[in-house]
Amino acid sequence: MAGEITDEMNRLIRRRWHGINWRCGNQKSYLRKNITNEFKDYEEFRTHAINCGIQLGYQTHRNCKNSGYSIENVTFVSPEVHLRLSSLEKRKLLPTDVLIVRSMHASGNSTHKIARQFKVSQTAIWRCVNYVSYRDVVDPETN
Repeated sequence: MAGEITDEMNRLIRRRWHGINWRCGNQKSYLRKNITNEFKDYEEFRTHAINCGIQLGYQTHRNCKNSGYSIENVTFVSPEVHLRLSSLEKRKLLPTDVLIVRSMHASGNSTHKIARQFKVSQTAIWRCVNYVSYRDVVDPETN
């Protein structure tokens, strides 16, 4: 029957619920940022997950990383989408910074010098100028 919530789906939703509670009560970065679980209870979370179209394998994603888990802030996405979204959120450099970094490097500045200026690691700069990271950021004048 379409739309039926299987035992496997209920287990997934329960695991996501326990994961949220564990992170909010134990993970140092969550505690430091005061990230909380704002769902009234498991049933409210379960209903929200089902209404959002959670599927097997989907992960819980907070749209705003500085806010807690709530109906307004939680969606459920595939692992691939979650990885892409999380990677974008963790970036240290803005797209305009990336273009400047690449230009500085092309002009002969060392990755160490650039890293100090942008207050990031030399590895981050090396990865940027060698297109290991920030591959999606391209100079519109070179395209």
